[in-house]
Amino acid sequence: MRIAGKILFIGLLLTGFALRGYAAASGNEKGDKEGFREQHEKMTDEMTKDLGLSDEQVRKIKDLRKANMEKNKDIRAKMTAKKEDMAAELNKTESDQAKIDEIVGDITELYRQKTRERVEDVQEMKKVLTPEQFGLLNKRMKEKREEFRKKMKWGQEAQEE
Repeated sequence: MRIAGKILFIGLLLTGFALRGYAAASGNEKGDKEGFREQHEKMTDEMTKDLGLSDEQVRKIKDLRKANMEKNKDIRAKMTAKKEDMAAELNKTESDQAKIDEIVGDITELYRQKTRERVEDVQEMKKVLTPEQFGLLNKRMKEKREEFRKKMKWGQEAQEE
């Protein structure tokens, strides 16, 4: 279990770094909050157009996103602090394995909380969208994931050359 937890933690850290790099490479060169907001607004506009959302749906979705961002802000702050604790512990010449295990457990629990929040977010979104709109949203998200994978694969191939 300890090894699995450590592997999960390392994988999650690497995913976080990859996503931050992707955000920087996808039009948010600085990885800054302002660029993220602009990108977020662009995505909302695209979603409104693609899904044919009503003004009421747009308002509800924006309210949901705002509430979700506030809920997740605390989890993100705690996660950042725990990752810094982990880095500090791992950078010591003699790390305390019990402390590392405790931090891994804390980070794992935070990821569980984040996942639960995400599931709740999806359930709330289903209440706002029609079944057809939700299906189209899933289709668009799948396409975006594929584009991301292609970009990441292309980036890896370019680095290997």
